Amino acid sequence: MPILGGAAARGGDQAVGEVLPKGEHGAVLLITEGKFDTGCKCIHETDVKKVHCEIRESRIIETIDGEPASPFLLKQRAAMGKPADDFESLTFREACGKNVRCAERGDGTIYAGANLTETDIMLSSVDRADADDAISAYMHRPNALSIGCAGLKSLLTKPFACAENNLGLFLFGEVVPYPDGRSRFANLTLGHLTAE
Repeated sequence: MPILGGAAARGGDQAVGEVLPKGEHGAVLLITEGKFDTGCKCIHETDVKKVHCEIRESRIIETIDGEPASPFLLKQRAAMGKPADDFESLTFREACGKNVRCAERGDGTIYAGANLTETDIMLSSVDRADADDAISAYMHRPNALSIGCAGLKSLLTKPFACAENNLGLFLFGEVVPYPDGRSRFANLTLGHLTAE
């Protein structure tokens, strides 16, 4: 069964994400009839290099290619001319296509926003200049629910218009169907549910 979904993003004055409104109801949309197309897109189309990671507890990356994870990524970003704190335009992509956004832990390790199921992972990138076009082109589809990762929204430099009967939103984490037919919880991904 194709699945599309995500988690509510945090409000501007919150330090962490949670279902909004705070402490109240969540919502599930279940469609059992009609014809719909679902899909997902990764805009990080430039493969930088395949790296080997030592991972603890499915989400803590301790080393990358034998070096402490955080300093390794700092060097990689510097070599690519990216800001030191940029986890949005440079990401990890598993073989199935699932992106995983990370964050600093402050101890030389980094924390993954979704479970990592592989230790050999592709570092992939998107130029910030190309992100606007890629995101707006994907999200602009008629008769659709289009979702994007809140991390991707941070790459946008200008607003874009929605198509007719389109609802577009950005969420923390996406549950999207991949080409192999399985849906997975990912990050930094675009997804859609379109009426046929």
